[in-house]
Amino acid sequence: MTRASSQRTRPGEGSCAPGRLHARLQSGQHAADGLDVLNKGYDHPLYSLDLLGPGEAPPEDGRYAVPVPQGRLVVRGALRRRALTVRTEACERAVAIVLGHHATAPEAFAAYGLDQAWAGSMRHWLQRLWQEEATRQRLHLELHQLRRQRQAALQQAYDLWQRLRLSAELAGLGSQLVGRAPAAELPLLEALRGVHRRLQDPGLQGLLADHGFGPPWLAQLGRVLAWLEPTRQTLRELEARLRCQGDVIQVLRGALLGDVARLCRVAPLVLLPEQAQALTVRGLLGLQRRPASGAVAPDAPGATRGRPSRGSEGSNRCPAASGGQ
Repeated sequence: MTRASSQRTRPGEGSCAPGRLHARLQSGQHAADGLDVLNKGYDHPLYSLDLLGPGEAPPEDGRYAVPVPQGRLVVRGALRRRALTVRTEACERAVAIVLGHHATAPEAFAAYGLDQAWAGSMRHWLQRLWQEEATRQRLHLELHQLRRQRQAALQQAYDLWQRLRLSAELAGLGSQLVGRAPAAELPLLEALRGVHRRLQDPGLQGLLADHGFGPPWLAQLGRVLAWLEPTRQTLRELEARLRCQGDVIQVLRGALLGDVARLCRVAPLVLLPEQAQALTVRGLLGLQRRPASGAVAPDAPGATRGRPSRGSEGSNRCPAASGGQ
């Protein structure tokens, strides 16, 4: 039984002004109470997710936004920074818990603007969050594979350089054609491009072919260069897309956690005390409060009355919120 329902059956008890709450439920006052969550200018609106119109400057870093047909969706910086410390799995658990409590008293929560449409929006953006996570995982895999392929191609380029250097020495060219291979990637590629242009000379090709660097090796060098040059740009584009994907995920996590916190604030006015007590953002995310400086939790090992043990500060921290990109 919720607090709101108990107050309606026992109007003389409790500290939540049951008559006022009941009147609001009956009159539909909640429709005009605070922000009208159904009218924010985009589909499936949330309180913590705000729309920037075309050309409108974001309040903070413009890279953190979710594109929608109506413009871009942003959250406050504090919510986005909180999202950095929370994994999507923990965010999903928090949303599931608050929506479960919401389902026990939908009319009472609707009095504070948290109606069924709001609950539907929470589910919509949670589903979108997992879609964005799947896209990020795919991009991460593509980037990982491309980096491995590029590393193998660079090793092949070094090997070709060493073979060409040996062939040039055997042909009596010494270090006139190639010397020691550059250690960095860009200088190596630039040097190989220059050597490849020089090797278009038929006379030089014939001389090197007699000493171990014939047409097949020259063709292989051309293929390696032709593959490495465009993939450098592809690599940069994938890295940029992966960063943007992480930014979108931060915004969505932050918006969901912001609205989770909103329901947690309303819960003491709707639910029974023992139900509402557990509804805190830190509790839902599996976090514990950091003890005051020098303090020890009463049940911590070695705790003593009146004198905190040294070095115990922060011992109650829970690592559940580590990670998040």
